[in-house]
Amino acid sequence: MNLLETYNKILSNPEKWKYYSRMDLSGIRCEVSTLFRNDDNARRFIERYFQAGNKLNIFYDHSQTGMESRWTHTLSVFLLGIVLSDVLGIDMTEENECHNKANLYHWFLTCLYHDYGYVIEKNPSVYPPREYRLHKLYRDCNGNPKYYLRNRKRESEFSDSVRWRYYEWGRRKRDGFVNHGIIGGLMLYSQLCEFLEMMIKNHGGQTDFIDDNIGLHYSINQITDFALCADAIIAHNIWFNVSPLSELKLIDGERHVYKQWLTALLVLCDTIEPLKAFPNDDYISVLENINIDFNSTTDSINISGDYSGVDYSQYLGKCESLKTWTYAKVDKDDRNVTLNNIRKLYRL
Repeated sequence: MNLLETYNKILSNPEKWKYYSRMDLSGIRCEVSTLFRNDDNARRFIERYFQAGNKLNIFYDHSQTGMESRWTHTLSVFLLGIVLSDVLGIDMTEENECHNKANLYHWFLTCLYHDYGYVIEKNPSVYPPREYRLHKLYRDCNGNPKYYLRNRKRESEFSDSVRWRYYEWGRRKRDGFVNHGIIGGLMLYSQLCEFLEMMIKNHGGQTDFIDDNIGLHYSINQITDFALCADAIIAHNIWFNVSPLSELKLIDGERHVYKQWLTALLVLCDTIEPLKAFPNDDYISVLENINIDFNSTTDSINISGDYSGVDYSQYLGKCESLKTWTYAKVDKDDRNVTLNNIRKLYRL
């Protein structure tokens, strides 16, 4: 089944993707032909999602320069993650005592924000890499010092030292950049914690309550959720196959295993999602001609292209790159890639 059909199947069942029952979709047709017609439509859907959770304020740069062609990619990663969650044994609709559909809550919050740091990275005239060490960048983006996300020992994918040194390596390169994943994750955590603090203050210091005006649950315990999501965003743009850091250089025979399913799923989907490999193409045609099939029995994903006259080598090469730092085994030809051992991306 091609991705156009797969995504339409998911979108036709809101139970699969809709965390907030009160999400206002007026004026938006939830089908591929509408949502992926252009970047603006994908952006509107994503903004409505955060608006339903009273979190739209985290999109702090309203010019959104740097997000061109990223909204469709982001939405595609979101839907692809819901499809492929079965391969990793993740139940997106699983309920717990804190959240209805806890895993879906973590996935939307992480995935739909994961590339928003590009509004910073893609604006070097405003944030020149040579001038912006990480703490200065965080401060100038109005990050709250009280909520600077520190390493959470066993839960965090990487230590504070690795994050900082990897960021420094990126900005000091000849074609230096400020790492959108690292600053994006830090900003997500800061803004969500700051807003939660304000809501608690506005409700007389209660640390666990339902806001009756908007029907949303707020709890001091959600800070742990925010940290989990922010950490996955930070980790998704720290790459082993290009890293200069000794801590990230894997010796022959070893591969990295992510600590959290959230990080593993984001890295997997962000790597194999096709729209960012064809940014100037008709998005709907790309989805119609890419097949991503999974088999939970054999723990494998098969990716194939059927877009006549299109060079798939760069896209399939990106998919194949998973084998350079994970335990995924890869079989590849000109138009197909099969990824095996997918569950070994993270610690079950």
